[in-house]
Amino acid sequence: MTQNKYIIAVDLDGTLLSDDKTISKLNRETLKKLEDDGHYIVLCSGRAFRSISKFQDDIGLKKSPMICYNGHRAINRFDPTFCELKYQIPKDDAIKIYLELKDDFLIQTTCENDDTIYTDKEDLFLFKFFDTVGMKIKTGPIDQILDGDLNTFVVRYKEDIIDANSKINARIAGFSNIKMRFWQDYAYSELYLDGVSKSKTLAHVAEFYKIPKERVLVFGDAPNDVEMLNDFPNSFFMCNGIDGLKHNAKYVTEFDNNHDGVAHELIKFFHLK
Repeated sequence: MTQNKYIIAVDLDGTLLSDDKTISKLNRETLKKLEDDGHYIVLCSGRAFRSISKFQDDIGLKKSPMICYNGHRAINRFDPTFCELKYQIPKDDAIKIYLELKDDFLIQTTCENDDTIYTDKEDLFLFKFFDTVGMKIKTGPIDQILDGDLNTFVVRYKEDIIDANSKINARIAGFSNIKMRFWQDYAYSELYLDGVSKSKTLAHVAEFYKIPKERVLVFGDAPNDVEMLNDFPNSFFMCNGIDGLKHNAKYVTEFDNNHDGVAHELIKFFHLK
């Protein structure tokens, strides 16, 4: 077992996952070996706990924490001593923003807390992304069915609105504690608490395990990864990532997400055979 433990923080979609949403054999075996050697493999995603858990099991992880909802939650189902971190979007603010946006901008809204999904219209893409197994589903106008604070709040907006991003942001500008993050290549966006990010929550994980940021490796490909790519010195941007973001990382991977990009960089970094 290695003396100097590292954290390897890896985004899922577009980074560790191939385009078919699976983990390749080389990626899986490399991450499993590194955890067996004493390191922590922290899967960091906008996905929910139950969705990320399946990928942990696919790799065979047995001790590592995860970061869910783009930093709104950190949990370790293998370690009861882990100091769980949880941020939630206040119910009243979510309802006010929903009412402000729904008539002019929104096609569909889905949000959830620990045990319930709230949706005004079923969305198969989001249901697959977040996974509905084990969750109660309430359907109806969000302002009428929402009964608690939220881990995530995702909307699908009308694609034909010119300059939709800036117009939606202008509508919610009065909420100083809440921002909107837009998904690249999809007409979806999500609310998040100002200041909450994968990076902030990853720093919490590193502090808990007493691992300096110099021994944290991060991999990402999209705007929701930018903070951790900037904040940690050993940062890797996927060569298939969003145009214009690679300057936020120290390195760019040699291979993309469909060709074991994460594994190849880890093999080089840790001199694995």
